[in-house]
Amino acid sequence: MKALPNNQDVDVVNFPTGNEFDASILKSKFDIILLWNNNPSELPEKILGIKDVGMPIISGVGDPEGVKRSIPCHDKWKIDYYYQYMPEQLFYDWGYPRDFKYKSIFFGLESPYIKMSSHLKKELSAKS
Repeated sequence: MKALPNNQDVDVVNFPTGNEFDASILKSKFDIILLWNNNPSELPEKILGIKDVGMPIISGVGDPEGVKRSIPCHDKWKIDYYYQYMPEQLFYDWGYPRDFKYKSIFFGLESPYIKMSSHLKKELSAKS
């Protein structure tokens, strides 16, 4: 999530929240709502108006031990899609229902670090 604002093709606006957030202020202003994850202990207790914003709600996936607490949030927050780095089958093996849409997304190094990593690789191979 920290690297997402570095992508010049994406405009990211963060909304710090307390125990309650009125999502109606987002209506017609954004393409999606991206939730950090679907663990109720890491998001506001109440997200008002989220079912009426008229845009996809995409959520990261919390830890496996929180699946039972997270499943009710699917309807509560109208989550349309989930993402994480793990394979799709693992998402369902953890206990998420098969009708929950999930996409595995590769998480990796940001481009400056990739360049540094390639340079480091050359340096290391030159020494061996």
